[in-house]
Order: sequence, then structure tokens, then C-alpha cells
Amino acid sequence: PNNERSQCHWLLGDVKIAMTCAHEELADIPETMPLQIATRRYVLARTLHQMGKGEAAYSEYEQAIVKARQAQDLRLLVTLYHGFGNLLMNTRQADKAVSYFDRAVPLCYRIGDKVMAIYVQMNLGHCLLQCDQVERAEHTLRAALITLSDKSFSTHQTNMQRCVVEQLLGDCARRHHA
Repeated sequence: PNNERSQCHWLLGDVKIAMTCAHEELADIPETMPLQIATRRYVLARTLHQMGKGEAAYSEYEQAIVKARQAQDLRLLVTLYHGFGNLLMNTRQADKAVSYFDRAVPLCYRIGDKVMAIYVQMNLGHCLLQCDQVERAEHTLRAALITLSDKSFSTHQTNMQRCVVEQLLGDCARRHHA
């Protein structure tokens, strides 16, 4: 059950081999190990998404989220919520993606992962703009700017994120004046 070949192949970009390995690994993992199941389901979701099989990826994300909740692994839940939100956003389902990003943001702060919080808030802000929720998008993006102002981040680390957030805030301003 501790075999992680699927993750290694996925990280190396061998998506077909990663999928095969994940299926093999899942067959060997007992139901009493929800974290390991969630991790393999995440690998399957990512590989299916990369292969353009969105519907199958949705199912794997949903199953992975159930198992990650059982395992009470907040870091994996953040990753899954963010990943599923991205999949939904990329398939023009921003309205559905919002709820997954909404779930991820407070968990990011709870586990102390401010870098991930910024990414999730940027994606949430973008989705909210797509859903014409301009004021909420602006609030979310301003929260990301506050996090970006944290002195523990290096300037290099934050320049790209700050640029994206400011661009999205500019989109908010244009929508206010339209």
C-alpha cells in the first residue's frame, strides 16, 4: 500500500503509466487507508484531466475528496479543492468552481500555507469575475494582496502573483465603470 509509483510517473509526466500504476495501487489498498486511496484518486484525477477526460476526472476528484475528509488531511483537501476548482474553471464551469475555491481558502490559512492561499484567492477572484460577482472578486483579490504584503515572502516570490492580482483588480475596476 505504500507504493507510490503512480505519483512518481505522474511527476515525470508519464500520465498513461501513472494511471496504470494508480489503478494497480488502488486494488492493493484496503479501505482502512483513506489517505492512500485519496492520494491515488488525486493522481487519477490529474492524469484524466491531462488526457482531456473531464467527466472521469470529476468523479475521481469527488472520490478523492471523500477519502481525504475521512483521513482528515487538510493539506490534501486544499490540494483537491484547488485542483477540482481549476478543472471546473478550465471547463467553463466557474459557477461550480467557486464553491471549491471557497472551501480551500480558509483551510490554507488554517494549515499556514499562505503561498497556496494566494493562488487559491487569485483563482477564486478570477472565477468570481467570470460569474459577474465583481464586488466579491475585488474583496477576495484585496485579501490576496494583504497576504502578499507579508514580509516573510521574497520579492521575487511575490512579483508574479502581485502582477496577476493587480491585473484582475483592474478588470474589477473596469467592470465597475462599465
